[in-house]
Amino acid sequence: MDQTQNIALRPLSLRDIDIVLEIESPIIGTKRRAYWESKLEKADGQRFPSVAAEVEGKVIGYVLGRIDDWECGTPTHAGWIDMIGVAEGWQGQGISGLLLREICDIFKRVGISTVCTFVDCRDGALRKCFERVGFREGEAANLEMDI
Repeated sequence: MDQTQNIALRPLSLRDIDIVLEIESPIIGTKRRAYWESKLEKADGQRFPSVAAEVEGKVIGYVLGRIDDWECGTPTHAGWIDMIGVAEGWQGQGISGLLLREICDIFKRVGISTVCTFVDCRDGALRKCFERVGFREGEAANLEMDI
């Protein structure tokens, strides 16, 4: 049975902050309330699209994006996937693909033709998640230095 058939999609909002923190904290090891408050306050605007996936009124996953005119040599006026998360009991069931396809459709409707994201190169599962919906390695490379 397709686990995604009973999932409703809607915009993510500030009222979802507690469940977003519940989903994210096991993944990154901390709760970032101030960070998410800042992001979700912007999420209702066209430049900051977001999607929540819910089952029976409970959020089980989310994706948060933004539209930027330039970043790190990437195409101008691109959509960016900033955050994606799926609750532990729902991982591996196609939820992230559903969320990514939906936010890409939102970007497309507002005239965006390129969507970008950064993925930790050591996180093979996350990379495969993005590749399954059509993402591929782009022209930019992430460089960093400890100081």
